[in-house]
Amino acid sequence: MDTPSSPPLPSGAASSSGGQPSALLNQPIVIDNGTHNLRAGYAGGPSPRHIIPSIIGHSKHIRVMPGGALEDSPTEALEGSSSIGSTVGGTAGTGSSSRGRYKVYVGKRVAEHRGAMIIRRPMRRGVVEDGSWKDMERLWEHVFSRENLHTPASEHPLLLTETPFSPSSHRTRATETLFETFRTPALHYAMPGILSLYASGRTTGVVLDVGDGSAHAVPVYEGHALPHSVVRTDVGGCDVTEMVRTVLRRSRGYHLGTSAEMELAREIKENVCFASSTPLTSGGWERGFGVLDDDAALTTSPYLLPDGNALELSERDRSSPSEILFNPSLAGSEELSVSSALLASIKRADVDLRCSLLENVVLAGGTTLTPGFGERVLADLRAGGPDHARIRIGAPPERINSAWIGGSILASLSTFKNMWVTRAEWEEAGSSVWGRRGL
Repeated sequence: MDTPSSPPLPSGAASSSGGQPSALLNQPIVIDNGTHNLRAGYAGGPSPRHIIPSIIGHSKHIRVMPGGALEDSPTEALEGSSSIGSTVGGTAGTGSSSRGRYKVYVGKRVAEHRGAMIIRRPMRRGVVEDGSWKDMERLWEHVFSRENLHTPASEHPLLLTETPFSPSSHRTRATETLFETFRTPALHYAMPGILSLYASGRTTGVVLDVGDGSAHAVPVYEGHALPHSVVRTDVGGCDVTEMVRTVLRRSRGYHLGTSAEMELAREIKENVCFASSTPLTSGGWERGFGVLDDDAALTTSPYLLPDGNALELSERDRSSPSEILFNPSLAGSEELSVSSALLASIKRADVDLRCSLLENVVLAGGTTLTPGFGERVLADLRAGGPDHARIRIGAPPERINSAWIGGSILASLSTFKNMWVTRAEWEEAGSSVWGRRGL
């Protein structure tokens, strides 16, 4: 179990040593700010205390009677009780009305009642989309609410993950929100790939982190980052989910059209899809994603849908969607495949370091849990890498949480206070403080 933080000191008080704000002495909070899920907990814990879906639900039906599981409560329906305001940004008619007929929900309650809601994800490809910052604030507020961490954001330093090559405007807006709206006392941004290496216990290696929105390869040698060798590609789990919808429509005639049904496609991906050990031929894709006269197309297994019907899925139906990770051109994308991004990252390093990196490849991120993913990456590395190099791939069982675990380790160190930027420093120097600190 996570070790609970010590009770927060009174807000605004000063410590007895050096006049340092008391909030800076409290246990830091670590948030892995993912496109699919938010993982949150206190530094020093072995695993995130709370895993919250990164989704916002806007009720699409009018309430006509009181009661029910979607009755208002301070931690579920943010209308009228949110400290950041009760209006909903985005499409008119899906947010809160002046009469309170339409509500906004956040967290697990959205997943439980998704069929009654229009579901939105504030983040795409690792960054908050324009017009979705109000929803992102709602998610962060939910993290600190009584239902989850149950502590004010103003009482704890914060470590927040940030994907490589995110726009500087994204960090600026996130910093303004966390410092001005949530009054966070100190903030540090960390790259998920480096945190995952922390979690693996290595000081040398290259992390292939494949999440829902993007993938990136981050090499580190003896604790030294190689920023010129970091490679990012915008291919991830969301592309596999979209391909599941395409496969089901073209091979089975089953259409998943609503935002809630998109979440169903995501579940199908997580439960039955796998990565083929060898590349699928392009002909299979052109002829209809599994409508082929071979064993892979004829052998089927049922998948039970929420309405009680069983959807028959062939082996090719289950393997085709994941192929987008290894050959994005099949969907018309010019992005690098995850294997190509890994090889490109290693080749950008000095020639004397490449063998060490190839011997210490670490997988991280939820999409790498796809059955057969590691074997396929290994096959691609052997095909495209040096002929006589030794290749070793580590796939920790907890790799879906490895970025958070690494952040927990980092934020629990006594030197973490030398890494963060305090609210006072930011108020004095503005966004330039990140450049001055080398962050």
